[in-house]
Amino acid sequence: MLVGRSVERARIDALLDSARAGRSGALVVRGEPGIGKSALLAYAEQQADGMRVLRARGVEAEAELAFSGLYELLRPVLTLAADIPERQAAALRGAFGLGPPVDSRLLIGAGTLSWLAAAAEERPLLCLIDDVHWLDAASADALVFAARRLEADAVAVLFAARDGDLRTFESRGMPELVLHGLDHDESIELLRWYGLSPRVVTDLHRAAIGNPLALLELPAALSDKQRAGLEPLPEPLPVTKAIQAAYARRIGALPGPTRRALAVAAAEPSGDLGVIERACVAVGVDSRALAAAEHAGLIAIVDARVVFHHPLVSGAAYHAVWASVRRDMHAALADAIGSADRSREAWHLAHAAAGPDERVAATLEEAARAAYARSGYRSAATMLERAAGLTPPGPRRAERLHFAAILHFYAHEIARALRLLDEAETASPADGIGARVRLLRLALWSYRDRRRAATLLLEEAQRHVEGDPRMAALAAALAASFRADLRDGRGALEAARQAREYASRSDRGDDAFVAVGAGNGSVAAGLPGEAGPLREQALALFRAREWRYDNPEDWVQGYKGVHAGATLLLLGEHETLRERVASLAAEFVPGDEVSLMFARSLLGTADYLGGRWVEARVAIAESLRLANEIGWLGPHVHAFCGILAHLAAAQGAEEEVRAQHGAAAGSASFEWAAFVGTGALALLALGRGDYTEAVDRYEADVLPLVGPLVLYHDVADAIEAYIRDGRSAEAERWRDAFTGQAYESGWPWALARAAHLQALTPGGADYQQRFEAALDWHERAQQPFLQARTKLAYGECLRRDGQRRRAREQLRSALRTFETLGALPWAEQAAAQLRATGERVRRRHDADTSKLTPQELQVALVVARGATNKEAAAQLFLSPKTIEKHLGSAYAKLGLRSRAELARLFSAREHQVA
Repeated sequence: MLVGRSVERARIDALLDSARAGRSGALVVRGEPGIGKSALLAYAEQQADGMRVLRARGVEAEAELAFSGLYELLRPVLTLAADIPERQAAALRGAFGLGPPVDSRLLIGAGTLSWLAAAAEERPLLCLIDDVHWLDAASADALVFAARRLEADAVAVLFAARDGDLRTFESRGMPELVLHGLDHDESIELLRWYGLSPRVVTDLHRAAIGNPLALLELPAALSDKQRAGLEPLPEPLPVTKAIQAAYARRIGALPGPTRRALAVAAAEPSGDLGVIERACVAVGVDSRALAAAEHAGLIAIVDARVVFHHPLVSGAAYHAVWASVRRDMHAALADAIGSADRSREAWHLAHAAAGPDERVAATLEEAARAAYARSGYRSAATMLERAAGLTPPGPRRAERLHFAAILHFYAHEIARALRLLDEAETASPADGIGARVRLLRLALWSYRDRRRAATLLLEEAQRHVEGDPRMAALAAALAASFRADLRDGRGALEAARQAREYASRSDRGDDAFVAVGAGNGSVAAGLPGEAGPLREQALALFRAREWRYDNPEDWVQGYKGVHAGATLLLLGEHETLRERVASLAAEFVPGDEVSLMFARSLLGTADYLGGRWVEARVAIAESLRLANEIGWLGPHVHAFCGILAHLAAAQGAEEEVRAQHGAAAGSASFEWAAFVGTGALALLALGRGDYTEAVDRYEADVLPLVGPLVLYHDVADAIEAYIRDGRSAEAERWRDAFTGQAYESGWPWALARAAHLQALTPGGADYQQRFEAALDWHERAQQPFLQARTKLAYGECLRRDGQRRRAREQLRSALRTFETLGALPWAEQAAAQLRATGERVRRRHDADTSKLTPQELQVALVVARGATNKEAAAQLFLSPKTIEKHLGSAYAKLGLRSRAELARLFSAREHQVA
């Protein structure tokens, strides 16, 4: 019964109208038990004329059975498989146990989106998910992914989530509707059929705080004198306890066999009547006794399923019997299910166990591994926790806790992973599993205190020097990487040297990650010459195909991929990185969100350096979108905002610069952040020719953060600002340090920038040779924006030297590159210099892609390369109608009318930069 709620009903009506108009929407309805969430969902279903309705409900006992909720929702439309991209359909079939498992959370999320979009093709779709806080985590993740990415489809999604429960539902930015209690007049309307005195209605409203379910259930639990107002209501009367007490009284009035049968039904969340009947027989109860509960309005039997009137009825029935009786019921249910559903059987066996039981624990672990294989990381982790609880203290229990912690790490639940690792170390403190537990715990500690984690990792390394030098080398390499991130040059060098020493004692002395960690430590200490063959070592990490979590024990691979990518970018090997990551795309893009997020970011950074700025903006924006969707907002992720800030600064987009600079500020203490654009505001001023402001910005935002290593683009830009502002002493000090490390490193990009800075030094008679050397190095470095800046500076110097013809050559080339990149402030500088040579400048007016949103740009880029709407949807994890919407918007903003025109636009840009 839905009384009042006019504002809430209007929100629901608007959501349904929007879906009918072809605009997707989602809404999370929140509130305490009994506040009317389910009633609002029922109202939505009543108003859904002409719409297809899909339903699912979270159940506490089913909360860790991976993909059970998603299967319930999609089961009526599984016949639409032919309309779904095959890889997505295969992933969902694997998730539902209808085909081989596919370890790909992204494909499962994308498949859910595609299935809902396909279901909405015939008529608008309404999805109702009640008690979503009890939905299994794998289903919740897939549904949230889909709900956030459905935009132009006739789909409305309503989630109902309970507040104040141990389990919560993370809506991740979706609109919410929080329900509060009914007012006094609404309570009177709700209770008008009970014949209660006005004073009793007032007392009930005050006691129940307007909770509708409590108002409906409490009168039946009151005595005649209480209903007549002759005796006071029971005190105190908290809402949840009051409702539970009311249900408990109604259940207590049932015959004994009915109470037992009702408890068996409450213990089996699927509601499968056949399973419940078999279990009832096993515990000596006639399942026909359920009829009395149905007559009492506590359950309904529909389509051979037992459906409880409210989840609190189920809870009250379950807890109405002794714990020993509940264990017997679960054992009977496990037998009744048998091999038909190993996960559900294992879960019942766990509830039936009265104490440690290795057989049950092993069964649970097997079910957890099956859930892991289907990307149900959080469900698998919880099963492993339960398995560990049934395992006696010792190495086996520690192994299960360790495995569970790894899966929580993969599911981005760092705090929970650390808690389990503490338990695992207590369970088995000795070497072996204990050493692996400590290494993972210290690695994860970097999310809390990177400096402290590095110190403890070195202590851990020293414990293993004699017994396991490879473990010691790995711990020291992680410490070196963490200290490099913190610009602790001396500490990074100490850890790097220890890592190399320990690796030399191991039979795996060629371990690429150890070599990269040690190399990064040396570089951070300002000794790039000690880095050794870092390029080949970093590439070896990619060749090892360790980007995805194929093996749950190999948690360190995430660190490997990020550090390998960052190393290649620092070396200036962005084209090599791009080629390698792109070649792995078929392997990791369908995998998990974290792998895709970092892959997109690294590709975006490589594209920025390589002059593919449209692609860079698209890739990094997608990476940041994924990071926000999954709540993975660590410093490395924030640092990628620095790339977008730098790109916007080069293009003169001040508002965007400030927005992205603010987003990146939280990672300013990290070495990686300094490399990717801490000085975006300074670059903005440098491009405008405001050198004094540029110097002030570099001195405030960049130079105080620089440690022993000075080979960063921002540092080179700061030196140029000093030179152009006439600050020769400061310029010379920083230039000498930069040039010395550039020659020591041998990195082409650093040598190009060093030669550029030397050529700019006032009074240098050999400036032409310096500039020519810089351009030679730029050809090797393949960084068009920086190369064009050198040509601009070279042309300016030639013009001042009276060599106008040669100056025009350099300036024309610089202007073409700046215009193609959309680097407007720099194009203005180049045009001004060309005009000063006496040349008439005709500026190009290309279509301005900066007007497009990141998603419009992403869609336009994929379609320009020949993808159909359906193919683009599969690639971008969107629906075909969403692709169509963004493509139409892109056409309008760019003044284009066809795919052919779009393809020509982007093809011309790519060829001009190349």
